[in-house]
Amino acid sequence: MKKKRLVLTVGFIMILFLSMFYLNSIAAPNAIIRKKLLKKLPVGTGMDEVIQYIKNKDAWELYWVDTEEGYISPLTGQHPKIGSQHIRAYIGSFAWDFFDVYIDWGFDENSKLVDINVEKDANSI
Repeated sequence: MKKKRLVLTVGFIMILFLSMFYLNSIAAPNAIIRKKLLKKLPVGTGMDEVIQYIKNKDAWELYWVDTEEGYISPLTGQHPKIGSQHIRAYIGSFAWDFFDVYIDWGFDENSKLVDINVEKDANSI
């Protein structure tokens, strides 16, 4: 009986932990975060509108606005850069602050959105 109670308790704690982890929207897979952001800020959105969107989010922090270069491709870690301008923002952390989540928005020469990249960095212990 004690073993069954222990198994149920551990199972309940695991379900609780996993649900808290996955209900946190920034803990979702990068592709899902990207898709949700592109619904709110579709390709062609102006840079000023994206900056205002970031500023209106309580927990988000605008890291930088670069009007001279796009962001580095996450697939290669080098050129080609995405867009000719870009914005980077910190949108929060999860898993007891072990992971930080950043978003890069790439813009063309007319300051219109061309793509979004979601990046999760693991902090050292």
